[in-house]
Amino acid sequence: MGKIGNLKLNLYKNKADAAKCAADDIFEFLKNTKQNNQKTLFLVSGGSSFEVLVHLGVEPLSEDVTVSVLDERYDASNENNNFSQLKKTDFFKKAKEAGVKFIDTSVRKNQTQEELRIYFENELKRWKKENADGKIIATVGVGKDGHTSGIMPYPKDEKEFNRLFEGENWVTAYDVSGKNDYPKRITTTNTFLRKINKIFVFAAGEEKKEVFKKIQKEGSLAEMPARILKELRGEIYLA
Repeated sequence: MGKIGNLKLNLYKNKADAAKCAADDIFEFLKNTKQNNQKTLFLVSGGSSFEVLVHLGVEPLSEDVTVSVLDERYDASNENNNFSQLKKTDFFKKAKEAGVKFIDTSVRKNQTQEELRIYFENELKRWKKENADGKIIATVGVGKDGHTSGIMPYPKDEKEFNRLFEGENWVTAYDVSGKNDYPKRITTTNTFLRKINKIFVFAAGEEKKEVFKKIQKEGSLAEMPARILKELRGEIYLA
C-alpha cells in the first residue's frame, strides 16, 4: 500500500479481488451520499472497468443517482459505443429498475460527432448546475500507452494536446486514427476530470503495473495523459 500523487495505491493478487474491493468502496460512497441526501453523478469507464460493476450492489442506487460514461466511442451503428456496452450489463438493468437516471451517449439518427459532443457536455453542465452540492465519481482505467478516459498521448504535439484537453470544454471530440482501434472519440477533458470528487482506478496486468511506474516519473501530460490522475483524489486498485 502506498500513494501515487493524491491517490491511495491498493495492490491485489488478482483482478477479481481488485474489482470487488473497488465495487465495495463505490458502494460505501453511494450509501453515504444517499444518507446525506446528496445527488451523485457516477461516470463509468468502458473496457475492463466494467468488471467493477459486476460486484457493485444496487442498494444505494435510486433516482438521486445519475449514471453515464466517462468516455465515448463515436459509432453511428451504436455497436461499439461504451454506453451501448453498458446497457448490456446486469448493473444497467438493476440500476434502471432502481430509478437511476442516465445520460445516454448513444448516437441519435444523423447525429454528428460534434453534435454528440455538445449534447454530452451540456448534459454534464446541466447536472452540475442543478446539483451544485452533488458529488461526481468515476471508475477510471488506463491503457498500456498511458491514455486515460479516451485522452490519448500527443508526445510530439503538446500544443494540440492542450487545445483538445486543457481548454474550457468539458468534453472534446477528435479523431485518434493510428492511436487506437476506435478512432472517433467523445471524451471528457482534463478540465472536467479535475472536477471529479473521487475516482476509482481499476487496472490489472504487468503492462499496467509498468504504466503506473511511468506515471510517477516527471513528464508532461501530453506524453502520458494518465499523469492527470496524480492531481485527482481517490483510490487505485491494481492487480
